[in-house]
Amino acid sequence: MKTLTQFLFFIICLTCYAQSHTWTGNGTNNLWSNPENWDALTVPDGSSTVLINGAGEIVLALGANNGATIVIEQGAKLVVEGSLTTQETTVNAAEIEILLGATYSNPGGTITIQENAKLVVEGLLDIPGTNTVVTGSDSELTIDIDASANNNGATIVIEQGAKLVVDGTFNSSNGGNINNSSTVEIGVNGLLSNEGGTITIQNGAKLVVEGELTSDSSGTFDNFGTIEGNGILDITGTFNNEGAISPGGEGIIGTIHFLNNFSLNNGILVTDILNVSEHDSIEVLGTAYLEGDVEVSLYLPGGFGDDYTIVSASNPILTCNFPAEIYYQIDPQETIILETICEDNAFKLAYGGIIFLDVDQYDLEQKIAVAPNPVTQTSTITIPSTFLDSATTLSLFATTGQLVVRKFIASPSVNLDTTTLSDGVYLLRIENNNGFLTEKIIKQAQ
Repeated sequence: MKTLTQFLFFIICLTCYAQSHTWTGNGTNNLWSNPENWDALTVPDGSSTVLINGAGEIVLALGANNGATIVIEQGAKLVVEGSLTTQETTVNAAEIEILLGATYSNPGGTITIQENAKLVVEGLLDIPGTNTVVTGSDSELTIDIDASANNNGATIVIEQGAKLVVDGTFNSSNGGNINNSSTVEIGVNGLLSNEGGTITIQNGAKLVVEGELTSDSSGTFDNFGTIEGNGILDITGTFNNEGAISPGGEGIIGTIHFLNNFSLNNGILVTDILNVSEHDSIEVLGTAYLEGDVEVSLYLPGGFGDDYTIVSASNPILTCNFPAEIYYQIDPQETIILETICEDNAFKLAYGGIIFLDVDQYDLEQKIAVAPNPVTQTSTITIPSTFLDSATTLSLFATTGQLVVRKFIASPSVNLDTTTLSDGVYLLRIENNNGFLTEKIIKQAQ
C-alpha cells in the first residue's frame, strides 16, 4: 500500500512539473511574474508549456527558466526587460523585443520566427548548442546597435522572403552556421563574425555589407548569391565565391573592401560605370584570385584612352581570367566594346570602341522623341509603348556623368521639368529589362 501511494504521488508530481500555462491577462498588470495573469494561477517555470495568444503587450521583468516551450501567437508582444530562457522550443508568430540590458537564451531547442513576425534584440541573444533559428517569409531577426547575439554551435536559417539585420554584433562560433536563402544586411555599425563555422549565401540570396564581416582561418564562407555594399569583408579562411560581387549595389556606385583573401571562382563582377572617376571598385588588402565574367552598366559611352580600375590589390593578383572583351549595348543601334586588362595589382576595363548597326538592322520605331529640344522649361518625352514594362526608368545625366534625374515611368509619354537644370547638354536614357534607348537633350536659358 505504501508503494502504491508513493507511485501515485510521483505521477501527480510529474503532472505538476509539466504544467501548461496560458496567458489570460486577468491580473492587475501585464507582468509575466504575476500569477493572476496565467490560467494555472502560477508563474511558468522551466518545465512549462507556455501559450501567449494575442493578449497585447506582456512584460517579463525578471526570470530564469521561463518555459520548456513558449508559443506567441499573432497580436501579442513579449517585451523582455530581464531574462528569458526557454529549454526546448520558442515559436514566435508576433513580436519579441529584448530590451537593452536584457537577455534571451535558448540552450536546448529551436527558435522559430514565423511569417511576418519579428525578433528584435537590443540586449543579448544567446543560442548555444544545436538550436536552429528559422525565419519565415516577411519575418525579421534584428540585432540593434549596441546589441549582440551569440551563436555558439547553432544553425541559423534565413528562408526566402525573410531578413537578418545586424546593426550590432553577431558572433557565430564553435561550428555555428548561417544559411541565407534571402537577405542578410550588416549595417554601418554592424559586425558579423564567423569563428570555425560556415556562412552560406545561396543562389538568389543577397548579403549587403555596410559594416564588417569576418571569417577566421577555421571558418568557411560560401557565396552563390550576391554580395553588395561599401563595407569590409575580412576573410582568412576558405572563401568559395561562385556568385556575384556588386560594390554599392545595383545601380549604385560604391567601393567594397576585402582583407586577406578575395576569390572569384567562375563568379561575376557586377560593375556600374558613370565615368573614369566614378565607378564601382573592389579594394583588396591581400591576395586576389579572379576568374569569371563581368556585367557592366555603362551610363556614358566614354572614349579612347578611358579605363576603369575595377579591382586593385596590395599583393600580386595570382589568377586573372576573364573574357578578352565585354560588350555593352547602350542603345539598339550602338554597342560599346570594353577590353579587359589584367595587371600585376589591378584588373581594369578599357574603352575599346563602338559598334554601329546599319539602318537596316535598326528598328526605326525604337526611338525616343523629345519635344521641344532644345528645351527651356519642360519637354515631353515619348517612347514606343512596346518598350514599356514594370521596370522602365528614365534617367538624365550631365556630361560629367552626374545623375540629375531618375524615375520610374508607366506611360509612353512623360513630362520632364528642366527648370532647375543648368544650361548645357544632357544624356537621356530610358531603360527596361530588355535594353536601353538614349537621346541627347539641350537645355537653354529662357
